[in-house]
Amino acid sequence: MPEAQVAAAYGPPRSVRTTAYSRGAPRVTVATYRAHSGQLSIVYDGAVVVGVSTTSPYYTTAAGHGVGVPFAPTNGTWLACLGVYRQIVGGVTTDFATQGAQKFGRVVRASLLRRGYRDPGCQGAVR
Repeated sequence: MPEAQVAAAYGPPRSVRTTAYSRGAPRVTVATYRAHSGQLSIVYDGAVVVGVSTTSPYYTTAAGHGVGVPFAPTNGTWLACLGVYRQIVGGVTTDFATQGAQKFGRVVRASLLRRGYRDPGCQGAVR
């Protein structure tokens, strides 16, 4: 989805920053919006969306995983150093951050990011 379509749907962002999610990863722009009683962060490489992250319970996966839901992992890896369950399917890395970084806590943030933009483990992670 191009940046112009995101702006048309959500209006101007509340904040914009530039970052790299891990050492050696491409620098990206993160625009954060207020949406559906939470935050919605869109990650751009140029004008192309390469990731999304949300604290809103409005957005869920097809399997029903999302913010506010107790996380019961069926697949994926617990990364205690980041306080997330990580699943890598195809070209997408999905992280589910849990309340208090507890292994079986409720999800407080769900993030999807194309592979290559985030380190696949804890080594080299930028917080």
